[in-house]
Amino acid sequence: MIDNPVITSILAGAAVASALAVAVAACESHTENGDAGVEPWSCEGDGVWEDTATGLCWMREDAHIEVSENDYQDIYFMNWWDASTLCSKNKWGGYSDWRLPEVQELISLVRDCPSENCPVIDPVCLDYTCNDDQACAGCEEPLAGPGAEGCYWPSGLGPDCSFPRWSISLVESHSELAWCVDFAVGEVYPWNRNGTAYRVRCVRGE
Repeated sequence: MIDNPVITSILAGAAVASALAVAVAACESHTENGDAGVEPWSCEGDGVWEDTATGLCWMREDAHIEVSENDYQDIYFMNWWDASTLCSKNKWGGYSDWRLPEVQELISLVRDCPSENCPVIDPVCLDYTCNDDQACAGCEEPLAGPGAEGCYWPSGLGPDCSFPRWSISLVESHSELAWCVDFAVGEVYPWNRNGTAYRVRCVRGE
C-alpha cells in the first residue's frame, strides 16, 4: 500500500487516463455497422453502390427472401410490411443498418426523367396533392433511360427495373397507402401497402 498522497494521485490519474484511452479506442472502432472498424456510412463492400450525388449507399440488387427448398425460387415480390422488415434485418455487404428508403431518396435515383423534380418529400409533402405535378408522372417512353436495359436510374444499380420499388413513406391521411417509384418509366405514385407485386431496394446512410 502506498501512503504518499502525491504518488497515489499520479497513479489514480494514470488509471483514469488508461481507461479513457480504452473507451476512446472502442468508440473509434465502433460504427453504425457494429464493430467492423469502417467509417460510418461507408459504401465499401460487395454488392454495395454509392450515389456520389447524395452520399447514400444502395444495394446493387433488390433485397429478397432466400428460400432453401429446391422447388421454390427466392422471393423478390412482397408487401410493404415485409419489405420494411427485410431491409431492417438485411446483412448485405457486411452491413447491418439497411432500411427501406424514404420516397425522396428513391426519387434521387431517377435519371434523365422529369420525375427527378417530383415534389413528394418525406415529411414535407406526402399528401395526394403532392404528386399532382406532371413531373411525378415520369417519362413518356418506358425503358429509355441511361441505366442498364433502359432503366431510369444509374447504371451502377444494374438491370431489371420492370417493377416498382417500395418506400417507407406513407401517404398523408391515407396510412393504408405508401409511396412507390417505378424506374421503368420514372413514375412516382402511391399504392396499397398490402400489394405484393412490388420489389425492395434497401438503402443506408444519413
